[in-house]
Amino acid sequence: MVLKYNESKQNKIDPIEIDPVRKREIEDIAFFHDQKSPGAFMPDGRLSKDSIHRGFWDEQRQRESKEVKEKQVLEIKIIKDAVYKIINAKLEPLAIGDAEQENLLIKRKEIAKKMLKDLFDAIINYYNYVQSNVIAQRQAVSAEIDKDIAMNLLIQSEEDRKIKHDSLISNLQSAIRFIVHTFGKVSESALEKWEETLEKRGEPLLYVERQDFLKNVICPDDINIRDRYNIAEWAWRVFEALPYLEEELK
Repeated sequence: MVLKYNESKQNKIDPIEIDPVRKREIEDIAFFHDQKSPGAFMPDGRLSKDSIHRGFWDEQRQRESKEVKEKQVLEIKIIKDAVYKIINAKLEPLAIGDAEQENLLIKRKEIAKKMLKDLFDAIINYYNYVQSNVIAQRQAVSAEIDKDIAMNLLIQSEEDRKIKHDSLISNLQSAIRFIVHTFGKVSESALEKWEETLEKRGEPLLYVERQDFLKNVICPDDINIRDRYNIAEWAWRVFEALPYLEEELK
């Protein structure tokens, strides 16, 4: 699998750059407070604004960087473990020697890997767009062009971003559903429903030794896969860690 990873865009976007409201809040706080005496009113506080601003965000970044790295280590392991289980999945003893089942096992493994590839391609596509879009929005706002034109450009770019975000979410949910029903341990009722779904498609059920996966299969169980913001945060950490997953996704 060849991942089109844009290494020049690995660095995090400064949250203050994409949240002008928060930027103004921090600047207002700095205007009325002395960094040496945080509670003191300081009419000429603009002199210390930059120092307060840098100190706040430096400390914030350090905390966030540590937390992100810890989460990334766990999330990389989860993805690697899931891929390992898929690659090493085996047929049930009674199905061994059945040519149809053996071919089906190979096919379903390839489908699972293709779905993961589509997911990670969607993550790359989304965040490459987000990063380039931040720059485009700044230029549109600062450029000396008609305000209505600038607003239309911003609205269109936001709609495009949402489409790419929706694609990412759809790919994630589809991959999880397919992997857990094909290779994971599920309840009898869930397996019966899956078999019915396959029958409607004219596809046979794979008799595989089912394995334990996390509820979310390839992301931590505390991630709400129906929450756009949860998924966006997880996807960003994965985006930064993709170079460590190329071997598993070949």
